[in-house]
Amino acid sequence: MQIKLPGNNSAGVVTAFYLTSHGDNHDELDFEFLGNVEGKPIVLQTNVFANGQGNREQRLNLWFDPTADFHTYKILWNPHQIVFYVDNVPIRVFKNKTDIGVGYPSRAMQIEASLWDGSSWATDGGQTKIDWSYAPFKANFRGFDISGCTVDQQNSSIQPCYSLGYWWNAKKFWKMDSKQQAAYQNVKNNYVTYDYCSDKPRFPTTPAECPQGDGIFDKNYVITWGTDHELDLDRSEALVRDSFLTSHGDNHDELDFEFLGNLEGKPIILQTNVFTNGQGNREQKINLWFDPTAEFHNYEILWNPHQIVCWRWIPFKGNASSWATGGGQIKTNWSQAPFKANFRGFDHDIIGCTADQNSGIQPFYSSGYWWNGDKYWNLDTRQQASYENVKKKYLTYDYCSDRPRFPATPPECTHQ
Repeated sequence: MQIKLPGNNSAGVVTAFYLTSHGDNHDELDFEFLGNVEGKPIVLQTNVFANGQGNREQRLNLWFDPTADFHTYKILWNPHQIVFYVDNVPIRVFKNKTDIGVGYPSRAMQIEASLWDGSSWATDGGQTKIDWSYAPFKANFRGFDISGCTVDQQNSSIQPCYSLGYWWNAKKFWKMDSKQQAAYQNVKNNYVTYDYCSDKPRFPTTPAECPQGDGIFDKNYVITWGTDHELDLDRSEALVRDSFLTSHGDNHDELDFEFLGNLEGKPIILQTNVFTNGQGNREQKINLWFDPTAEFHNYEILWNPHQIVCWRWIPFKGNASSWATGGGQIKTNWSQAPFKANFRGFDHDIIGCTADQNSGIQPFYSSGYWWNGDKYWNLDTRQQASYENVKKKYLTYDYCSDRPRFPATPPECTHQ
């Protein structure tokens, strides 16, 4: 299938090309193009449903402008693997692993295409909506070059379609050759921005069909305490630097700054998270408007009974190859070790009150502490404007707008 996507401002518009069965426990293979404001990249999201089970999203930034001309998008589906292609470059592979209990599409499917309003989630996590002044939004489809086999509607088994008489079932299509594998690896290394396989908050246990972890680093580091800490940030892919407040024990509370390392020349991402009573999964990610490796910058937390200041900081360095960079596709390059960051300002910039280990934090709520003053109950107009600017220009992921992960909007999100 050749597709040319809507140009100009297509934020909030989803253009989809997919195979799908119908009825209960359906199978589906998706190309979904998530529109964007003019000048920002359109994101390609793919998904695989088997026996009604989806939630297998992967996202990538295309290496061309898909609104400028037609490009070819195709799917290879046989009993051994499913491969998504863009201009004959493999961008995703889903292997048949029914032998370990993983669902695999096995129903007759038809080809469908659609263009619809995805304002609630598609662009900037739902922060940027459709601008109807740019309507109508038009996508162009051509080149319906479809190879398949016909299934009797009275007997919907696709077993006859597994015949070696069909070219796509030949042994050469059971796996990619070395050239295709290299092209696929290049896409994963350079263009993939999200992979459900590496989304630990969403899937604490790696889905069975995904590559499993490659070892643990957090047993092998030493933290040296003092007013300054040092960590080297060149070639920091797949490393996470944390500064966070945390309690311990069951049902802990935690407030996180997590800096997700990247290849030299690519931006380090700042992820924040909030845990209350053991419940986290409240990630937001932003691209910083400066290079955090070039100079010191201040990172603060205000925490009072009305909104979230510092109580205790714990610097931490860990190997997050399974999820931090490129959705886990880019691993830590240990030839660049040691990895060093610099922390300073511990001696005078942390303000809090000491709690008895056997008591609660109710004494913290005293109006005698400056951070509990009514001026800190809400952002002032200038702070609110700055906050809105960050959300609009730099926020790249917000759990509040992740509908595949949270079909019902978390209640706290309606008050942000």
